[in-house]
Amino acid sequence: MQLNEILEENSVKAISKRTNISEENIEILLAGDFDRLKKVRMLGFISIIEREYKADLSALKEQALSHYTEHD
Repeated sequence: MQLNEILEENSVKAISKRTNISEENIEILLAGDFDRLKKVRMLGFISIIEREYKADLSALKEQALSHYTEHD
């Protein structure tokens, strides 16, 4: 399951409630706006969503890691 599939089945509010990640941070994650969050927080949020929804977000994780490597 990918992030867009999770979003098709759940609202941002529902994802926030289930994961305890703020709606604002979920929106940032969905937008791929990696500059707005520290690397550890972003990767933590991705891991929480993977765990809660039994999803494989490795592509998003790779995209985030690539961004932080280029901009750190």
